[in-house]
Amino acid sequence: MKYCEELPAPDVSGCTDGIFGDKFLQLFKDISVDPAADVTALALAQACNCVEMGVFKRKEFICGCTVLEADTLEDLREKMPELRANVLTGKTLPEVYTYTFSIALEAPSKVLPLEEAQQYWALLLHDWPLRQPFCDWANAHMRGKAINRDLWTMVLKLATEVPADLSTYDDNPAWPVVFDEFVEYYRAQQKGE
Repeated sequence: MKYCEELPAPDVSGCTDGIFGDKFLQLFKDISVDPAADVTALALAQACNCVEMGVFKRKEFICGCTVLEADTLEDLREKMPELRANVLTGKTLPEVYTYTFSIALEAPSKVLPLEEAQQYWALLLHDWPLRQPFCDWANAHMRGKAINRDLWTMVLKLATEVPADLSTYDDNPAWPVVFDEFVEYYRAQQKGE
């Protein structure tokens, strides 16, 4: 209740209050999470199954705390290292990654601007050795384009299933053409062409 405020407009379910704005930021400060730079914020939003970025509706927050077995603010704070570790070790990465695309979209858009996608990749795929080369290549070759759900999903597959030397990457039709182009470019760069 310390963070709860009346929502500007009730949602379709009739929910009239939740945590947003300054109170949202205060909640994250109180649980020692930086919502702009810590993957834990996305993991918590996914656990709460939030439908809007930066807002925990009352029911979402209560259900999320139930799932996390957190009855107090201290309980919630103590769950944050586990949420973070589960994403960073890959245990919950696929679920949080998939969820992030949906929550990051601004209705009615069905695509994510490349720049925003890159910010989320930096959080979610922080240890992917090819993240920065891929982002640099995308900035040069995909300027003005956006990331659709299929490409978003395939980036996770590339990051988690193909080694950094791209030795198991093949030009099989299952990969998007964008990846074929990136791989060709990256391999040429590695050979010094």
